[in-house]
Amino acid sequence: MKSSCDNWLATKPSAQGYPRVYFEGKRVTVHRLAFFKTNGYWPVICRHSCDNRICVNPDHLLDGSILDNVQDMVDRKRHARGQENGNSVLTESKVLAIRKDRESGLTFKILKDKYQVSFGCLYRVVKGQTWKHV
Repeated sequence: MKSSCDNWLATKPSAQGYPRVYFEGKRVTVHRLAFFKTNGYWPVICRHSCDNRICVNPDHLLDGSILDNVQDMVDRKRHARGQENGNSVLTESKVLAIRKDRESGLTFKILKDKYQVSFGCLYRVVKGQTWKHV
């Protein structure tokens, strides 16, 4: 049976949601410090198996790579995708309209002019390589 989270409540979390403390003159996140105190080394990336940013339970903390951390984020659907991504030019309604327009026979040239996006963007939208969730 999995143990419950040990939530750190002694200090307020940062804007990113991770509480911090000073340790040996450096400001560190408490979950990384808990990992260090338990394992004797600093992890490259300290991941939470529980997905609880204020948890300091050593059983919930994993050493990992940046790629592991990104995969956790994707698996837990905590990444910005589609129109939630600040760099997105399209919206879900435009993506649906592009796909419908293409199915009705409009050329990529017409779609490019109509939606003001590149051919590559249109191609990936139409082929379902991007905006897969729509």
